Amino acid sequence: MTWRLRILKAFVFLSGVAILSNLFMLQLTKKGERWRRLGKSQFIVKVKTPAERGEIFDRNGRPLALNLPALVLYQIKDRVKDRKGILRRLGIKRRKRLGRRKALLLADGVPFNLEDELRRIDGLYVRRSWGRDYPISEAILSLLGFTGRNGHGLEGIEYSFEEPLSGKPGSELLLRTNDRSYLSMLKETPALRGADLYLTIDSDLEEMAYEALKRKVIETEASSGFVIIMNPQNGEILALANYPSYPYPDALRVPHERWKNRAITDPYEPGSTFKVVLYSVAYEEGLISPEDSVDTEDGYVIVQGHRIRDVHKMGKTTYREALVHSSNVAAAKLALEVGPRKLYEMARRLGFGCKTGINLYGESTGRLRPLSRWKPINTANFGMGQGILVNGIQMALAYSAIANGGYLLAPKLVKRVDFFNRTFVPPERIVVRKALSDTVTSILTDILTEVVDSGTGRAAKIEGIRIAGKTGTAQKVDPQTHRYSRDRVTTSFIGYFPADNPRYLINVVIDEPRKGRFGGTVAAPLFREIALKILAREYVELAGLRN
Repeated sequence: MTWRLRILKAFVFLSGVAILSNLFMLQLTKKGERWRRLGKSQFIVKVKTPAERGEIFDRNGRPLALNLPALVLYQIKDRVKDRKGILRRLGIKRRKRLGRRKALLLADGVPFNLEDELRRIDGLYVRRSWGRDYPISEAILSLLGFTGRNGHGLEGIEYSFEEPLSGKPGSELLLRTNDRSYLSMLKETPALRGADLYLTIDSDLEEMAYEALKRKVIETEASSGFVIIMNPQNGEILALANYPSYPYPDALRVPHERWKNRAITDPYEPGSTFKVVLYSVAYEEGLISPEDSVDTEDGYVIVQGHRIRDVHKMGKTTYREALVHSSNVAAAKLALEVGPRKLYEMARRLGFGCKTGINLYGESTGRLRPLSRWKPINTANFGMGQGILVNGIQMALAYSAIANGGYLLAPKLVKRVDFFNRTFVPPERIVVRKALSDTVTSILTDILTEVVDSGTGRAAKIEGIRIAGKTGTAQKVDPQTHRYSRDRVTTSFIGYFPADNPRYLINVVIDEPRKGRFGGTVAAPLFREIALKILAREYVELAGLRN
C-alpha cells in the first residue's frame, strides 16, 4: 500500500505544480494575454461616450449651431420595476429595443434636468448626449449643413469640419454579470469637447440676402438662385445664401439633391460677366486700348457657320462702349484676335478651372476646354462667357482681383477656431498670386463703373455711390436637343462698391427665370436691393457711434 500512496501523492503534487504553472502562465506571462483578454471581456466592457460637439458662431459671436444637452436612457435587463409607470411619471416616451442586447433603449432626447432623478433608479443606465439647434437654419442651411441622429455632420460646414467639431470620444468601463446585464461603472475617461468655429459670415447679412433672394426667385418664377457677399480685400465670405432652402429638420425629409450649396457645387455658364477675362488679357498684352475702334457691323457676325448676335446694333464703336453695352460681336472678334492660348492662360491665372480652396465638400472645379479641342467658334464663345463652366466663388474671387488691385485671393470662411486648450486664427488674407496689373484693374474698374452708370447694369445704380459691376445672361444647353435654348437662361450681376475702395462684392445668380430673361432686369435689381440694405445698416451703425 505504501508504494501506491507514494504514487498518488506524487501524482497530486505534479498535478498541483502543473495547475500552478498554468495559472502563472495565464495570469503573469505574455502567453496568457489572449485568455486574460477573453476573461475580462466576459465581465468588463468598454463603451465609447460621445464628446460634446463644438458649436458654430458668426463673426460677431451670434450662434449658428448650438448644442441641446439631452439624455439617452437604457434599462438594464429586467431590473426596473414599473418601467412604464416611471416613464409616464417623468413624461418620457419609450423608444425601441436594440436587437438582442440585454439593455433596452428606452428613450433618447430626455431632458437634461432629469439626470439626477434617473440615476437614482436601480436598473437604469443614463448617458449624456447632445442634439443640435440651428437658429437661422433656413437662411444658412446649404452652407452650414446639419447633423444626423448619430451626431455626425451630413452636409456643409458640419460635414467638412467634422474632425475639429466632433472632439475626442471618452469611454466607460462597465462591470457586467454572466448573463450580460450591467452592474456598475468601474472607470470613466471623460471625452474632449469639440472645437468652436467662428465663421466670417455675418448672420444679419445672411438673413437679409436670403430673404431678398427668396422673394426674387419667387417673383421671377426661377428654378433657383444664390447670392454671395464677400470682402474683396481679404476674401472673407460675409454671406452665402441659396434658394430653395429648408429649415432644419424639414431638410431631412427632402431629396439630398436639394441640400446642395449651388454656389460651389453647380457650375454654370457665366455669360457676359466673364468678358472681363477677355478684356483683361487684351489690355495686359497691349492689344487694344479702351478708346480703340471696333466694328460690330450689322449686329451679328458669322463664325464657322454660327451667328453671334448683339441685343442692339451698335455699328462702329469703341472697346469701352462695347463692354459697357455688352456687345457679343465685339467680344467674339476680340477673342479671335487674342487667340485660345492667351485666353486660356488668363482664365487659369484668375482661378478658373481649379478649386478655390474654400474647404467645403463638393466644390466643383468648373470646366475649361482643353486647348487641343478649341475651334474658332469655341474661342469666340469663350470671349463672351459661353462654352465654359464656373462656380460662384470663382467668379467672386476673379472680380475681387479687379477690385483689390489685381490679387487673386483664397476664400476665407473661418475667422477663428477655439480648441479646448488653444485658439487658431487663420491669416488675415491669403494671396494666391498677383493676377492683374494695377493699370488693368484701374481701366476695368473705370469701365465697369460706366456699365452701372449708363450701360446694361443701370438697374443696380445707387445715387451717390460709385458701383462697378457687370451683367450676365447665358443661354443654357437644352438636354433634349443638345443645343443652346432660347428660353432657358442663367442671369447674373456681379459688382463691388464703393468702386474706389471696395468693401463689399456681391455676386447674384438667378437660374432659369420665367419672368425676365436678362441679367440687367433680373439680377441687377436684386444687387441694388441688397447693397441698399448694407449701406443703410452702415449708416445706422455710424450714427450710433456718433451718438
